[in-house]
Amino acid sequence: MRTYVVYPIVLCLIGFIGCGQDKGADKSQEGTSQNEVALDASKIFVTLIEVELTDPSDSVRLVGASSSPNIIELSTDMAGLIKSISVDEGQKVRKGQTIANLDNSLIRAEINTLETQLNLAQVAFEKQERLYNQDVTTEIQYLEAKNNKEVLESSIASLKTRIGKNKVTTPISGVVDKVYATVGNVASPGFPIARIVNFTEMEVAMDIPETYISQVKEGDTMAVYFPTIDLERIAIVEYMSQVINPTNRTVNVLLKVDNEDNLIKHNMLAEIRMNQYIKGPSLFVPEQLVQQENDEYFIYLANALEDDTSSGYEVIKQGVLLGVSLGGLREIREGLSVGDLVISENYRGVDEGDRVYLSPRN
Repeated sequence: MRTYVVYPIVLCLIGFIGCGQDKGADKSQEGTSQNEVALDASKIFVTLIEVELTDPSDSVRLVGASSSPNIIELSTDMAGLIKSISVDEGQKVRKGQTIANLDNSLIRAEINTLETQLNLAQVAFEKQERLYNQDVTTEIQYLEAKNNKEVLESSIASLKTRIGKNKVTTPISGVVDKVYATVGNVASPGFPIARIVNFTEMEVAMDIPETYISQVKEGDTMAVYFPTIDLERIAIVEYMSQVINPTNRTVNVLLKVDNEDNLIKHNMLAEIRMNQYIKGPSLFVPEQLVQQENDEYFIYLANALEDDTSSGYEVIKQGVLLGVSLGGLREIREGLSVGDLVISENYRGVDEGDRVYLSPRN
């Protein structure tokens, strides 16, 4: 917006005539000065602002934190003595790689015992089956032999499954970030043995005010700045919550950020800047110039009376339709055009139909 600086009238013409001139000349000049002051004092002087298309760069700063969806705390499903740990902290691992082995000697001994019992149960079952088919033995004896055999088979299968769980493997590829356990410790369900991380793809979670919901949708891109490492990355909006937090009137948004170089760490502070106005160049005026009368808003404009602006301007009361408010500016959706002259300074001292003038120093 181009501004014409015009100051309220402060005109004082006081003539001081040096010694040596006659009193008649003094009275003549004094009378002339008083007439000029009286003439200028009747004028209203204002500041004019020419309306132009403006593209506001005002933005809002939002704060979030980085996190990784691939942080695994490895533990075992069963208790056992840790026999070996095959990785070190900082070592890269691949999906399915063995991290630790538990001692399974007791389980194997139990399996051997059950297999011996199963051999005997198998012989007994086969004999009872032959006698049952010949109607020599009762059905209950046959079923008992069959049940004993099947119970032993189920027990052996269960123990073999437990042997498979004595080998702790990683479900993801990544880096061993922390090894908690040591050889000789007893591993228990729920207590981690090691932590595996993969930070090639990070997430940034942030809360945005509900007033900006319409400006964000899944698939949008945003610039994310990490001040700790002075790094800016482009992120993609992965998900926006469907529920507004009633406490602070915000909505949670999840961003996906590429991190192939592993510079971004877990729980790192992130800053996101959102443009508060995305419509492009529009008409804006200083917000204080917008006045209200009842339920309607208006602005005072100045319309040149003649081609020679020294003849002054006529004040026009122009109704307007307001838009958003940004950084002291107010969007005018209807009522103004490019090139209109808005009365700025002394805008409260004029009324529709008044004649106003520019400052001589404009």
